[in-house]
Amino acid sequence: MWPALIMLTALAGAGCFTAGTEDGAVYADLLDSEARWLAALQLPNGAIPMTAGENGAVTVNPYFADLAALGLLEAGAEYFPAVKSYAEWHFSHLNTAQTDRSGLDATIYDYSVYLTEGRIDREEPALIDGKKHYDSADSYAATFLSVLSAYHEKSGDAAYIRSRYAEIKRIIGVIFAVLRDGLTIAAPDYPVKYLYDNAEVYRGLDDAARLFENALTETIPGAAELGERLKTARDTIKLKLEREMYRAGEAYYEPALALDGSPALTFCWDNFYPSAVAQLSLISSGVLPPESRRAEQLYAAFNLYYAAGQPERDWPGMDIPDPFYWAAIARTAALMGDTARLRTYLDNYRRLTAEGRDYPLYCAEAGHVIRAIAVFRRRKP
Repeated sequence: MWPALIMLTALAGAGCFTAGTEDGAVYADLLDSEARWLAALQLPNGAIPMTAGENGAVTVNPYFADLAALGLLEAGAEYFPAVKSYAEWHFSHLNTAQTDRSGLDATIYDYSVYLTEGRIDREEPALIDGKKHYDSADSYAATFLSVLSAYHEKSGDAAYIRSRYAEIKRIIGVIFAVLRDGLTIAAPDYPVKYLYDNAEVYRGLDDAARLFENALTETIPGAAELGERLKTARDTIKLKLEREMYRAGEAYYEPALALDGSPALTFCWDNFYPSAVAQLSLISSGVLPPESRRAEQLYAAFNLYYAAGQPERDWPGMDIPDPFYWAAIARTAALMGDTARLRTYLDNYRRLTAEGRDYPLYCAEAGHVIRAIAVFRRRKP
């Protein structure tokens, strides 16, 4: 009864896409404005910082920069050089086993970049509590693999991918190094298996496997074997998510597991992040096809809580119990075909950005908005 009720609620709030001429023009303009803003953020060395700055320090979070780059790749060929320049910055900042905080090769830290009138004075790993920082090893590696795959698919620049094969292998090695019984932990010094991270790792491995098939397998010795390992790891993650993290009786996935398989966090729909939002990551990553019954159930349950039109319960109205814009939800709505809520969100996003682009707006949000609009535009009326 409960899952059926949820599905009916979801359908009541959603609608079929009818991306007519007027809508297409409005949202094409929004896509272009977000892409221009992201391109303007990019620093002379290729890094994409979280926010704009001319003087003082800006933060480059490679995970958020990856999400911004994925957006730029949806915005047109004019942005392909910017993404390639970002990829060069990323490759050049990979840690070695000697520089990584846990001795893990090919991770990447967040960076503080110091500017004077837009010129780079210096850059150095960001510190939190005196420790060089990245939020996770698994997701940072996975999302960059997705960037490389999307860059190749959009640009056709196989020569660049081949030229960076050695570094790509190292980055894949990060994911294999943090696998524990089929799921990834966030980092060696943070041994928690997060649902959101593993959904992104699934996507990254799937994208990397496709990259290998299309650009590497036929030309580089050993690439075919590594490509098969990617597929096996991808399929195992999907299986483990279902067997170890899904709770069929309550119809949710555990947001995190400890190494012994017990819940590392207590799930509650009232917990916006990570509990509730993490459920949507399974849809946006492709673990669950949008047309599947499970995806419909999870998306409907999320909307029962967070599309209720009440204070802090209205994601389309950008009124949620979190200071950030969470455009990732809009991208999920686009994938689910939820026209009404997506349009409301995009209209509110456009209004807010017209008033200014100060923090908490940051680069990944623009990337998600571009990708949501790209899905919108690809759907047939």
